[in-house]
Amino acid sequence: MQERRTGFTHLQKSQVLVAALAAGCQQSRDSNFTLSPDPVAAAALGLPRWPHSSQLTRHLRAFGAQHVAVALDQQGRLLGTRTIPTTAAG
Repeated sequence: MQERRTGFTHLQKSQVLVAALAAGCQQSRDSNFTLSPDPVAAAALGLPRWPHSSQLTRHLRAFGAQHVAVALDQQGRLLGTRTIPTTAAG
């Protein structure tokens, strides 16, 4: 099965997930209703459109065995990321 091309980088999808959390979305599909209809949300991240939640879910599943931390400055710009393998202790 060929993976569908989304046009979004892993970094952009991660930024979208952080923005969705900051907007109060509890599940990736919530962003379809909260942020997707608002073109300003996508433009704030420099995106042509907001990714569909199915793209975000696939992105999250790729990191199932890792914790991913993202640091943003006060304007929401990415400062850095850190990926830590999960362990039995969490």
